[in-house]
Amino acid sequence: MFGSTVASRHALDKTDGVPTLDPAVQLQMLEAAATAITMVESQLVIPRGEQAMLFLPESQAGFNSGLPVKERQQKPIHNWKEMVRAINEAFTEARYNPETARSLFALAAYGKRDPESLERLRAEFAKEGIPPEFLSHYEPDGPFACRKISD
Repeated sequence: MFGSTVASRHALDKTDGVPTLDPAVQLQMLEAAATAITMVESQLVIPRGEQAMLFLPESQAGFNSGLPVKERQQKPIHNWKEMVRAINEAFTEARYNPETARSLFALAAYGKRDPESLERLRAEFAKEGIPPEFLSHYEPDGPFACRKISD
């Protein structure tokens, strides 16, 4: 279904009444989702909110498959350097790619809906060298996956 989508200047197209994502945006969404799932599974981030329990591992109390239990190795996780590198790469690309800038802004704006917070965030992006016109009319009005791209 998504493979036949023709790239357009808008992130969301309607083909036969079914909304589809531009392939480039779809790839960014899949990468962001995979990264988030990996971070939750490795307990780098702890999910919050009403549906947070859906992301937590199920309790194993009272269940025994009969197989030997594999003990997890408790080694320290040091993914900060990789995470900082990925964030820096995203900001580097956002300086010249408006779609990346809006995606990054939508991710950073998650949970922020008041105009003052969004303006402070725009100012931070401008300090990082992201052209203000990339974000000038963009207002995140839903979850990251349902974002709109301004004209």
